[in-house]
Amino acid sequence: MGFNTFPPGRYRHHRRRPGPQQQQLTNEKNTMITIPLDSDTEIELVPVPGGTTRLGPCQNNGHRGSFEPLVLAGPETCQEVAVTGFWMGRYQVTQAQYQTVMGDNPTHEHDHNPKNPVTNVLWDEAVKFCTKLSELSGKRFTLPNEGQWEHACRAGTTTAYHFGDTLNPTLANYEYVGSRTRPAAVGSYPPNAFGLFDMHGNVLELCLDPWTPDYSGLSMDDQVKAGFEPLGPKVARGGSFFDDDLGCMSNYRYRWEGCESCGSVGFRVVCLDNLEP
Repeated sequence: MGFNTFPPGRYRHHRRRPGPQQQQLTNEKNTMITIPLDSDTEIELVPVPGGTTRLGPCQNNGHRGSFEPLVLAGPETCQEVAVTGFWMGRYQVTQAQYQTVMGDNPTHEHDHNPKNPVTNVLWDEAVKFCTKLSELSGKRFTLPNEGQWEHACRAGTTTAYHFGDTLNPTLANYEYVGSRTRPAAVGSYPPNAFGLFDMHGNVLELCLDPWTPDYSGLSMDDQVKAGFEPLGPKVARGGSFFDDDLGCMSNYRYRWEGCESCGSVGFRVVCLDNLEP
């Protein structure tokens, strides 16, 4: 494949020094782990503490997503899930990271930038990235399931967004009058309390789960089930530069066909192994 591999299990442990926008982090040890991919590229992970999260419109102080064909808001009833602690990519997977692991960059040429999120990726290609990253690192990587994603996005909040009930252009890359209508470099906007960037907007993030109108398809065992149809409809979360403020809410669920790719859809990874030193 043409990239340098590091011995399985090798990674670097960091204690992050909070910046001006990171003073309220709730990661108890303010910890970050980096997984080297080659001499120039790495993936940064932060711990997401376990807990119970209620998925659905009731979490957004009464706010609900709009209803559009194939872009459907969450169910009228809430679903409570207990999430075990895990590690999550601090940023959406970048073009540089994807190129290093997979050997190509599917992002449309006019959006090529190594620091931008990789886009135009099929769901099964995102899963293959996780598989190859697992082989490279010796750790178990996968896409987040819906419970993990919303728990990580909310970071203990019950508002429409992890920073409150109102979105503005200083907080996320989304569609508004005069918006950039292009992906931004990852980390361009403030993180949430877990230290995760771009959970609202920039690019939609693919989840592990198959699409269902409610939460009955949650992949609570964090595994792709036998007989799972990779080309069937999947769940995407978070909204993108192409979506308005409603589409970027914490609870907003998108139906995304597994056989489709798009310049506004990417992903981030979770690691199921304990990375504490």
